[in-house]
Amino acid sequence: MSTAEVSAAAPVLRAARPSTGAQPDRITGVAVAVVAGALVAAACPRLPPWLPLAASLIAALFVLRRARTDPARALPALLLTASALSTAWALLRTERIAPDDVRMRLGILPDTAPPDRGAPGAAAGVGIAWLQGTIVTPPVARSRRADRLVPSERPQRMIRFDLDVHAVQTGDAPPQAARGRILVLLDAPPAVALHPGDSIRVAGRFLAPQAPANPGARDGRRAVHSAGIAGTLLVPDPGLIHRCAGGRGPAAALRAIRGAVRQAAEATLERVSRDDPRVRGLLRALLIGTVDPDAADTIDAVRRIGLAHLLAISGLHLGIVIGAVLFPLRLRGRPGRAAGLLVLLTTAAYMLLVEARVPVVRSAVMAAVAALGALSSRQWRMRGLLSLGAIIIVAWRPDQVTEAGFQLSFTVVAALLHLVQPVRRRLHRLGGPLPWGWRGWLESAIVVSVVAWVVSIPIVAAHFGIVSPGAVPLSVTALPFVAALLVLGYLALLAGLAATWTGIPVLTVSADAIGVPARMLATACADVAGIIDAIPGASIDVAPPPPALALALLLAGWAILDGRYRVSRTWTLVGAVLYVTVLLRSPSLLPGAAPPALAGDPRFPLRLDTLSVGNGSCHLVRAGGAALLFDAGSGSTPDIGRRTIVPALRALGVRRLDVLVISHADLDHFSAVAEVLDAVAVDRVIVPAWFDLDAGRKGGAAARLLAHLESLERRPGVMHAGMTLSLGPAIVRAVHPDPDRPPARSNDGSLALHIDAGCGSILLTGDLEQAGITDLLARSGSLRADVLELPHHGADQPATRDLLSAVRPRVVVQSTGAGRLGRDAWADLDGTTRRFVTARDGTVSIGFCEDGRILVRTWRPRAAGAAGP
Repeated sequence: MSTAEVSAAAPVLRAARPSTGAQPDRITGVAVAVVAGALVAAACPRLPPWLPLAASLIAALFVLRRARTDPARALPALLLTASALSTAWALLRTERIAPDDVRMRLGILPDTAPPDRGAPGAAAGVGIAWLQGTIVTPPVARSRRADRLVPSERPQRMIRFDLDVHAVQTGDAPPQAARGRILVLLDAPPAVALHPGDSIRVAGRFLAPQAPANPGARDGRRAVHSAGIAGTLLVPDPGLIHRCAGGRGPAAALRAIRGAVRQAAEATLERVSRDDPRVRGLLRALLIGTVDPDAADTIDAVRRIGLAHLLAISGLHLGIVIGAVLFPLRLRGRPGRAAGLLVLLTTAAYMLLVEARVPVVRSAVMAAVAALGALSSRQWRMRGLLSLGAIIIVAWRPDQVTEAGFQLSFTVVAALLHLVQPVRRRLHRLGGPLPWGWRGWLESAIVVSVVAWVVSIPIVAAHFGIVSPGAVPLSVTALPFVAALLVLGYLALLAGLAATWTGIPVLTVSADAIGVPARMLATACADVAGIIDAIPGASIDVAPPPPALALALLLAGWAILDGRYRVSRTWTLVGAVLYVTVLLRSPSLLPGAAPPALAGDPRFPLRLDTLSVGNGSCHLVRAGGAALLFDAGSGSTPDIGRRTIVPALRALGVRRLDVLVISHADLDHFSAVAEVLDAVAVDRVIVPAWFDLDAGRKGGAAARLLAHLESLERRPGVMHAGMTLSLGPAIVRAVHPDPDRPPARSNDGSLALHIDAGCGSILLTGDLEQAGITDLLARSGSLRADVLELPHHGADQPATRDLLSAVRPRVVVQSTGAGRLGRDAWADLDGTTRRFVTARDGTVSIGFCEDGRILVRTWRPRAAGAAGP
């Protein structure tokens, strides 16, 4: 965050001096009431809308009655009216699904009660349909993220664009009018050229957003809902897209104009980046506000070290653009009303180029209102502009109040408006002279960064589980370079747009020339971000505090910075230490703040967490502070390490693994190992006997894994039947494979581990099939275990039933994708054995108590419960 964020509209406000009346205070109160009402709706999604409407009516009658005789008593009722109306509006706007919504037409959601956001299947569903609509965003090709060890033969590029749906047709039924925006994904370019504003008819498989299945995972429903997306349409064949007549009304024409601008900008950035995905990703994020999967690692590094506010489109970017546009006018003196008109035109053009997200919409509203005030000589204060922006955004998208972007945007700017000057004056002994020139700028930048960091870390920790200790010095240091990169990037974009529309070669050359220093600066930023992110302690993973604790920390930080409270320096320092301690240690101080599936619970001497990774396997075993990861991969979900496994380990409080075990040389059991090794400290890597033989026989990903481990100087150890190792108080005993007899198939050579901590035991089997299970039963002694992993993801094979009889487990865990649920072979298990399936239940967490009880919790709470006495 920088001073440009606060002063994005400052040049215009020169013509509109701050007023001293009470109007901005009323607006601020109304804005707080409106936001609070939307938060009530988010916390109580099943609240009947008529209830807050009735409350607002009663409060409004009180206002009308008391306004003339006692205005002071009317103000609280006015705020209550605004809050109740906001609650009712938010409930109607976000929680009620219209009958013609595209999801309703496809039968994804029920026609009756609103979906409960806590229910696991509230927004889940699949449908096959023809859809007709208008293209909103330009079709672009993006790389499909894959784990580092995935063979390169897999398809890497896919086409994506947003579609505003007008009609839906399923089966032989006639088309029905529908509305909603969806994301369309294609594996190959369409047969016809597509542009924003075109009307098309397309068939595909509709996927509604799913509830999160693992700790640390983003809620796909909230993410797409925040972006206004109802779901995703997977188009298997580009020939299923047909262009239709129509789609050329005013709205389509505006989309076409915006799409043409975006397409020209994309082409310019492709040329400037010279096929460097990191440069292209940074420039796309900084200049037009879109995320490039090719640069996900670089963008994640920038976010982790605390510079996300410099990367995301916000008031900083708009402020720099407005400042550059008004610079010639300011050289001539006071800008006057001409500045207001120029700011309006600049803001409108800027909104054509960038994604309409909350921070930039807030800044655009503030700049536009300030510009209108300058044109009409209306007097506004920045606080009033901020409040008006909050009211407009809540009226537009009330669901945004629960999003990190909204909370960070308004909280940080409000803190800068209220706290920067008091903090600066406290530094100068309450009223001393403030320095000017470069010293004043440097001090102001440091104070702004400190204030923004203190009030933002509770919000960032609550939403993302990250604290960045070095954000303040990094923000101050990086701001000039980011500002230079923004100026160069927008100049290159402007030249590129002009070259596209005029065809003048000189402009193309100019865009390329300006792009050279922009590319060099972006490359340097990406390199430095990667180096800093690799430094231990540059980012600290914390368990996300609950909303109440995050709010308490936010208020505490605000109070520490605010100089109006008579608090000694000693108590201020004590408060700051407590603030940081509570943030970093909140799970320990508040053991009930997170469900058992998330919080590390010292009551369990032995614990198993089986993650939901689709057609794959990932088991985390913890005992006495030691941790073992058995497999880390998926055959159905690309990029499973970065997207699922690493965030889950962080959310579960795992910072170090004593042992990483790879059961055998199948990709769906180790595809994410490279990502895990990058993110978590691992003491030992273990593979089964015959792994080298299988890797040499298969080649591909298994050979890459061994080469990667060799490059890290982490040659894996080998385990086979009869070997043991210690995991805290638990003993880990390998019961398969036989070291003297190579398996005929890779699966039958899977490493099987029996883990016993006295209070309970676990048997992990990998992908053992018929021959391997038969050999295990014939050679091993007692295999009795309380928890059994169904071999080979629950494949139906006779030997598995023999294994169940020998093990006699109280709990069975099946790690599999949704495909096996349709032909469930294990629905008839003995009633004394409980089965949990990751495809249905999400992450399965099993805790073994000292008294022999086994507690089972699932990430999707539908199947939660306790197993066995």
